[in-house]
Amino acid sequence: IHWADMGIQNPTATSEHVQTSVATDVQQANYTLIINAGDTSYADDYNRQASHLANAWVLDKYWQEVQSSAAFAPMALAPGNHEDQYDFAAHLNRTRMPAPIGSSGPLSRFYHSFDYGCVHFLSFSTEHNSSKGSEQWLFVQQDLERANHNRDLVPWIVVYTHHPFYCSGVIEPARCESEMDTFLLAYEDMFQQYGVDVFTSGHNHCYERTYPVYKRQPIKTFHQPNATVYVVNGAAGDIEGVQSVFKPNIAWRAYHNKELYTGYSKMDATKTNLTWTYYDAKHSQVVDVWSLTK
Repeated sequence: IHWADMGIQNPTATSEHVQTSVATDVQQANYTLIINAGDTSYADDYNRQASHLANAWVLDKYWQEVQSSAAFAPMALAPGNHEDQYDFAAHLNRTRMPAPIGSSGPLSRFYHSFDYGCVHFLSFSTEHNSSKGSEQWLFVQQDLERANHNRDLVPWIVVYTHHPFYCSGVIEPARCESEMDTFLLAYEDMFQQYGVDVFTSGHNHCYERTYPVYKRQPIKTFHQPNATVYVVNGAAGDIEGVQSVFKPNIAWRAYHNKELYTGYSKMDATKTNLTWTYYDAKHSQVVDVWSLTK
């Protein structure tokens, strides 16, 4: 299961639909791992006018609301920009991800990786320095090199962060222009070199995904494409609402959800097939499905 930008239940975008549907998926043992790509509770959007910013109750409420799924499946997560309040104190004190192999730098609590079945997952923080040559960039390079050498046992590589690397939304245009350019300059060649299969994120409150793509050139096959599929999956229902306005005529974009409803993604993987499904939680229906094959 994958989501981002959920927050607590609210009257704006109704994260309740996603929480209820995910709980059913997990409790029925259909899915056994949850990936949360950041902006977890949106605590910093509450009590903005209070001088003491008394909003710790928001994260408490979030964990209570997702208990119906998180009590039945482990959750891995990346920090988002809404976690940066008090220098990421809530993230650092309320969650702990696997310790990164071979790294104990000052940012090591913000990046990690692990194998789960036939998938290698890797995550790092787009809220901290991740530029070429940085502590995080070096971790990603070294981890991907190890993972690529382990393909016989763990054939798929999935990277998740909060900020998208490929996107076409227009609500905050810098995200899909200058920010996108910066991230791709630092990581796209590396992802290509080590064969990252899927990159998934949130930040933009919508769902869209690319064809397998490299240097903005789509590869319109999903069988051994030798390129990465980039997914934006940030419509889980936070208090700021869902976005559905996109640039037209994007050659590398394979699908974008133009409806204002909440949803989340499901991933199923075997050693030769990785299938991704985007699910409309409000109307209980599948709206996008694609598969990579080896």
